[in-house]
Amino acid sequence: MAKSSLNSMRKKIKIMTGIILFAMLVVLGKTAYWQTIRSDEMKAHVQAQQQSNVTVSASRGRIYDRNGKVLAESASANNLVCNPNDVKKVGDAEFIASSLSGILDMDYDDIYKALNRTEYQYSVIKKKISAEETEKVNELCENNAEKMQGVYFEPNSKRYYPFNIASHVLGWVNEENNGASGVESVLDGQLSGKAGSISTGMTGVGTTNTDNQSQYFKGSTTGNDVVLTIDETIQHFLENHLKKAIQENELKEGATGIVMNPKTGEILAMASKPDFDSNSYADYEQFLDSSWKYTYEYPDDEEDEEEYVEDGNR
Repeated sequence: MAKSSLNSMRKKIKIMTGIILFAMLVVLGKTAYWQTIRSDEMKAHVQAQQQSNVTVSASRGRIYDRNGKVLAESASANNLVCNPNDVKKVGDAEFIASSLSGILDMDYDDIYKALNRTEYQYSVIKKKISAEETEKVNELCENNAEKMQGVYFEPNSKRYYPFNIASHVLGWVNEENNGASGVESVLDGQLSGKAGSISTGMTGVGTTNTDNQSQYFKGSTTGNDVVLTIDETIQHFLENHLKKAIQENELKEGATGIVMNPKTGEILAMASKPDFDSNSYADYEQFLDSSWKYTYEYPDDEEDEEEYVEDGNR
């Protein structure tokens, strides 16, 4: 009886040992699987928890006319952003929202909502703020450093069209700095450049790791420049005369004009009226005016046109 009991116990021990060994093999196999086959995925998850990555938009290349005049260029601008978890932990969301609403001409509720998106480590308050707004926000942060914690700037760029001509030809750029129409869209791959990034150390709960802060900056690459056959001066006069033709002849369907070099086929000017202001593409109200009546003065004689040329526009 004792011998049978001992054999039974040995059998149970062998079974338990087998189960434990099998479980260990499963754990080791699973560990090897995650460390080898899916190691990149795991690294990405860990990095996402420990770092906040912000994209730095590249400055787009310039667009020139045939004489080297800049028809489109990018200038530095700032996005105002925040880490909602930092704002909740060490900042003052109510103070920030009430202070920024006047400076940025935004609703208090919109700013407050952006500051309290604590499910994210990154939230945009306003993109591409003006130099004046940047200066006022900087002053606010300097005078109220503790309350404004969690709010910061990130670099961006804004597109400008100095002569504000050839809007249908040049097109415009959207909030993400992508070409949305015209040359800006067709040649977006050449103009857009390559974006950079800023990586910042984070804690496990999504706040900035101030005790062991590390920030890595990867610079952006400016896009290529583009030279058009358009002549800014000829374009200027073509657009003015089209506007005048619409006004004098009450053209309900607008007007279109093209100036071409007959020897080479180069397009020196091309315009359709009415058009839009590429600098204010987001202002949809500019597209609602169906009267097409222009109220400013036009050059009535050659003397005015010569004056425009002499003023450095040629």
